Amino acid sequence: GGELGVYSPTFRQQAEADSTGAFRLGWMDFSTVPGAFGEVLLDVAAVDSGGTDNGGIDATVRELRLEVINVNRPPEFVVARSVELLEARGVFTQSFPHLLNVSGGLREDQEVTFEILSVEDAVGIFLNVTDPYSPSGVRPGVSLGGDRTLDITLVPYANGVGRVTLAARDAFGTAYGGVNGTAPFTVDVVVLPVNDPPTASIHPGIFAVEDAGEVRAPLFATRLSKGPPDEAWQSISFSVTQVPRGMDPYGAADSSLLFAPNPCPPLPP
Repeated sequence: GGELGVYSPTFRQQAEADSTGAFRLGWMDFSTVPGAFGEVLLDVAAVDSGGTDNGGIDATVRELRLEVINVNRPPEFVVARSVELLEARGVFTQSFPHLLNVSGGLREDQEVTFEILSVEDAVGIFLNVTDPYSPSGVRPGVSLGGDRTLDITLVPYANGVGRVTLAARDAFGTAYGGVNGTAPFTVDVVVLPVNDPPTASIHPGIFAVEDAGEVRAPLFATRLSKGPPDEAWQSISFSVTQVPRGMDPYGAADSSLLFAPNPCPPLPP
């Protein structure tokens, strides 16, 4: 009876008998329903072969309480093994609310928590944030939110790959050989580079005298920057558009500006 099922319970007895002729030991074989635990009551009847003639009794019935103890299983979850972000141009925090899709285990309803075991950041993509519990007073900008989110704060203009190692733990413990935690698993955070524009200070005005021919305006562009440090390999070139009529300017490789004013037309007689 009860809600807990067992498969094919059978009672067996040891073949050897003692000096009185009674069997010394009996045992029962049964299989439990996977994932089920609780109690079930069984009526166990011992039946001999003498029969019931002349009012004889050939059976003795006893009630047996069978208890299957709950053994905790580790949490089950589905997790993305990598996430991708674009390079940030300012302090930027990204949350991944559906990254950690968790259940407590087979037919178990219990709270599951996550723990960050380590953060690897050889290229410096995670911004350090203040943490009074850290020996250094700071920690990498990777944390777990209250709704099982992975929150990541990026360093502006940094790109590359970082790695976060986590583990999950439930609330049931390890009695009877149960398992309440998972093996460590990793999530790679991939920050993709985004090209940033070059910057320069352009001289506000350039002058030339009439009929001067080709004129060079040195350092018309100063304070040149190719972008953040990871873009130092790039080169900068200049082009000039929407210029006043009568000029033909073009950029030079050394940040000078070359232009040739059109000759002044002759005056009428």
